[in-house]
Amino acid sequence: MSSPPQICITDMPDPTQPQVDFLESTWFKTHGKTQAFPSPDHVRSFIQPRQGARPVTFAQLGLVVKFGVDVHTSEGVALWMMNKLLKDKVPVPEVYGWRVVERAGKSSETFIYMQHIQGPTLERMWESMSSADKSSVCSDLRAMTSCYREVRFSGLQPHIGECNPISLQRL
Repeated sequence: MSSPPQICITDMPDPTQPQVDFLESTWFKTHGKTQAFPSPDHVRSFIQPRQGARPVTFAQLGLVVKFGVDVHTSEGVALWMMNKLLKDKVPVPEVYGWRVVERAGKSSETFIYMQHIQGPTLERMWESMSSADKSSVCSDLRAMTSCYREVRFSGLQPHIGECNPISLQRL
């Protein structure tokens, strides 16, 4: 039996940093440090007023940028961790970096730069899927959720959502 995936908290990216680049990512291996991410202003220019934030795709760069005031660096950290620990079990885009931009008189916006994965979204396809296909997707999602729950953080005490029978015995 294999041991559950484990990561040390000190090996994780710091979500308090306003600018993070994952230099070991495919983006930097492919483009080097010479290809900058599209600027936040450039990304924003693809969104119509009152349209609300949505991911912006730069297909020619193989890049998607998810951004907005309701996007947080913790999402980038979670995707990074899942890609690092569960890459063969849970398909998630590779995160290349993020930027947190403070805007005068407004809430800050977070821009997460990640791998563009070709294909239709599940949201778009769901209505046209057969019951068997929907059931299969649900089974796949159940298996992926089980994988998330196996991840352990070394050097940490149990926390809300994690059950440690030894700790419960002490109560």
